[in-house]
Amino acid sequence: MKISSVELTNGVERETPTQLLVLTTDSGASGKAEIPADGDMRERSSVVVADFLVGRNPFDVEALLSDSKCRSDGAIDDVGLVSAATSAMLDLASQSLGTSMAQLLAGSMHERVRACAVDWAQGASDTTGLVNAAKSTVAEGYTLLRLDPFAAQEEIRIDAAAALVGSVRNAVENEVDIVVVGHTSLTVSDAVTFASAIAPFQPLWIEDLVAPWPNAPLERLVERLNQPLAAGRRVSPSLLRELARTTLIDHLIIDVSRAGGLLEARRFAALAEMQHVGVIASGSGGALSLRDALQLASVLPNLTAVEVPRGLAKIENGLVAVHAPSS
Repeated sequence: MKISSVELTNGVERETPTQLLVLTTDSGASGKAEIPADGDMRERSSVVVADFLVGRNPFDVEALLSDSKCRSDGAIDDVGLVSAATSAMLDLASQSLGTSMAQLLAGSMHERVRACAVDWAQGASDTTGLVNAAKSTVAEGYTLLRLDPFAAQEEIRIDAAAALVGSVRNAVENEVDIVVVGHTSLTVSDAVTFASAIAPFQPLWIEDLVAPWPNAPLERLVERLNQPLAAGRRVSPSLLRELARTTLIDHLIIDVSRAGGLLEARRFAALAEMQHVGVIASGSGGALSLRDALQLASVLPNLTAVEVPRGLAKIENGLVAVHAPSS
């Protein structure tokens, strides 16, 4: 079985520009994956991508990863594209064996995992709208909400952000946990002030309270706080690897579509496990990105939760099944 053709299709997934990578084999099978959108969609040449992928055996994912790192002409320097290519190849390989992608990653440990609701605010711009959105999200079965209190602010206001966290916390049941997103422009002093202000609301963790790199601000923050921290979103694979090796955070956020694909993401999770750090599995996109995040989540002994955009999967009692959602 060899990859015989490559298709790149532009589209819109959940109101966000996206690209779909479709690999077809000489036997007619198709493997699919999403390439994450990063604001401005870069122009990707189908000819260059096809030159890189056509003729490969879908099982040879390690060889593709090695080639992408060693290729010197700069033609394949796009981690999102490489991530999608490895996922699409594993999709083909799993289809040929009649099994799941997780089984190719050493086997599934979990049938259902905890879901963290993301993209649930649905454009709410004030406290009332956000509270109502939180209540309706909980009514759909979620027991963990990711809240970004700075998202609607044109100017950073710590007091207003903390008050918003309090409003959402008071609006949902005690059995529902919240995680709070900080702001990477905060100074260490401001970050401590914000974390202290929301401490009474007991966030399960605080994400990106300061920029995750270089380490110095994070080290100073850890010295002054005793609250669970998470980091890793939208960082390069090299920085993600360094974060996985530190003991500065409690949870590592791994976005499969930005980490180099499922095999690379599994390695980062193993590094985090050695430091007794949990993993938050993420997929920045639609159903195919969620499929990959769920496949990763299903194999991790140190899984904390998987991020599930509202409306993309059925949630029951805070849990989501790890089988791939319909694409």
